[in-house]
Amino acid sequence: MAGSRPRSCAAAAATRYWDWVPAVPRLPVVADIRRRLPGPMIAVLPGILRRWLSARSGGLFGVPGLADPSGFARVADDAIGRCQTLVGMLRRHALPSQSLSIIDQISVECCRAADVAELCRHVHPNPSWRAAAQAAHDRMCRYLAQLNTNVAIYDILLSCARSPLASREERRLAQSLLQDMAETGIGLDADRGAQLRRLGRRIDDLQTAFYANLQGVCNQTAFIEQRFPSQAIAVTPGNAGHLLRHLTDADARRRVYQFANTLAGDNLPVIEALARARLQYGRLLGHPSFAHLRLSTMLGQHPDRIADLLDELTARLAPKAQAEMEVLRHVQVAMGDGRSSSAPGPVAAWDVPYYAEQARRQAGIASSHPERIGLGRVLYVFDAILRNVFGLRIEVHDVVDRGELPHASVRKVVVHECRNGQQQHCPIGTVYLDLYRRPEKLAQAAQFTIRHGAGGSDLQSDLPAVAIVCAFSSGRGLTHGECVQLAHEMGHGLHALLSRTTYSHLAGPRGPTDFAEIPSHLLERFMWDPRIVSMLCGGCSASFRDHVSGQLRARTLFAGLDLQAQVAYAALDQALHGAECTGSPARLWETVHRRHLPYDFVPGTHPFSMLAHLCNYAACYYSYLYSRMMASHVWHEFFASDPMSHVAGRRFRERFLASGCARPPAEILNDLLDGAPQPTIDAFVRNEVECRPSSVHV
Repeated sequence: MAGSRPRSCAAAAATRYWDWVPAVPRLPVVADIRRRLPGPMIAVLPGILRRWLSARSGGLFGVPGLADPSGFARVADDAIGRCQTLVGMLRRHALPSQSLSIIDQISVECCRAADVAELCRHVHPNPSWRAAAQAAHDRMCRYLAQLNTNVAIYDILLSCARSPLASREERRLAQSLLQDMAETGIGLDADRGAQLRRLGRRIDDLQTAFYANLQGVCNQTAFIEQRFPSQAIAVTPGNAGHLLRHLTDADARRRVYQFANTLAGDNLPVIEALARARLQYGRLLGHPSFAHLRLSTMLGQHPDRIADLLDELTARLAPKAQAEMEVLRHVQVAMGDGRSSSAPGPVAAWDVPYYAEQARRQAGIASSHPERIGLGRVLYVFDAILRNVFGLRIEVHDVVDRGELPHASVRKVVVHECRNGQQQHCPIGTVYLDLYRRPEKLAQAAQFTIRHGAGGSDLQSDLPAVAIVCAFSSGRGLTHGECVQLAHEMGHGLHALLSRTTYSHLAGPRGPTDFAEIPSHLLERFMWDPRIVSMLCGGCSASFRDHVSGQLRARTLFAGLDLQAQVAYAALDQALHGAECTGSPARLWETVHRRHLPYDFVPGTHPFSMLAHLCNYAACYYSYLYSRMMASHVWHEFFASDPMSHVAGRRFRERFLASGCARPPAEILNDLLDGAPQPTIDAFVRNEVECRPSSVHV
């Protein structure tokens, strides 16, 4: 039409949306929003308003549109459509803040679709839901791969990273996204880029094979003859640990140990192939090894530093571990199992759990108790911690929207701000608790982010949401050990809920693994404090309270041996992903075992082949040790004298959790500790391994 002005793609998209919901423009508040928003951002508004308008209708995990399995295809379609509109806008903006806001919104749209699919495919009891979630997840991964090789986006990010107009957080976002894109080969020539992407697909396929092999051995059973008393014992991966602690027949223990630690033999060639593929992958990206690539963005920084850390830990732990082995030898002799009191036989690897259990019994510490802590009591204690320490309250929602929960055992908890002990009408996010074991459900503990929060959005549908998934054994309640595990995952959840970053991509526990695990280990520490545990056991029987008191006393009884095993796995992980990776994984494990562990290697065994974290935390397994050391330092510095300290909690919330990964992790830690010296291995071992509580009663 003559005299009309051409409309931008953004305006056209917005108009199509208003046509789709004709009643919306008549709302005065919406008309006001349309007048006030900058033109280019109008294209983002339809998606936000559609989620806001449909939030009341619910959906799986509160995601609008997920009322049935077919909803996953629609959610993926909508996400990709919105992303395509946003990608089309990028070419018309030069300011870093505008470009990065759009790119971050693309990340938000992709993650909203992919993350809920990732969760559903691991936990939903209905195979139709799992299949639909898997298909949507695969589709979003393919689309993300396209985005990560988009040269126009890459060039814009390069410009933003170099722009003098970009803020520190904007540069950090640009650099983080550039790193992700670089690992898809976008900066390489065509041949090397294609080779890198083939390697990436090969690594994905091998990881899938690793987990399939683990799933395949979960239900395997062996029958082992025990001499005293004479009977056949059924051994499975699930009960092998229990049998090793309680079988009196040493030969039966040996066969149980060999069964449990040779079960996943099919994973040995998979692990070897993974190591080769990852080595090539790292070298294509200009690094000497995959470990060099991964550690370049970690607090650990370089494989040599991690090797030094592990060697120093082994040396510092050696006296305690040897003393613990002497305790086991004394128990062995006292039970008449050694050759003689002057020259007892060695304590074999299969003997360690058994004699450790006997030592605990002699100290009056039972390994198990039939009573459980009710989930209501556990949540009451978590509420007390969050209220006093972090200024939060939790509210369990017994009534939820139809279809919001995948199973009747899942609980929805909304977290609110709290002032002076009183809950404010200010929700900050949602936690879904899926705690108990089910068929076809993920068999390990994990935290899944459903929605990342950023920018202080006050739209309920845009508040962060996470799911904590565990495989606890009984619906009757939790053991103390399960409370510790729940606290670990809750640490990740708090990091996601309490991040206050401008950009969603920098929110929550998305940073380096050795940094992101610190809140989890800190929350674990609360569950070992007698003052907190006394609250947990309120209303429990005297015998159960005595049992839990014993668990606290026993925490450091064999901590040296336990920690040395973790050091050994971390050393194997570094060896598998290092520049000098030679020989089979089984041979590498034998070398590592002889160097780091104080009991004899059992030929033919390979316990690492069952260790999932060696697959999905490649070159980063050390992170659990590193972050535990940092968390111990934070605990003893700020919380040990008063675990309910609001001053300490506010400090950790504002200086650590709120930052997400919008600042360099080393800077965040330096700010938290006021530039104090970093924790030492000696202090860590003294506080967490050698410390012996003389009398603990809850």
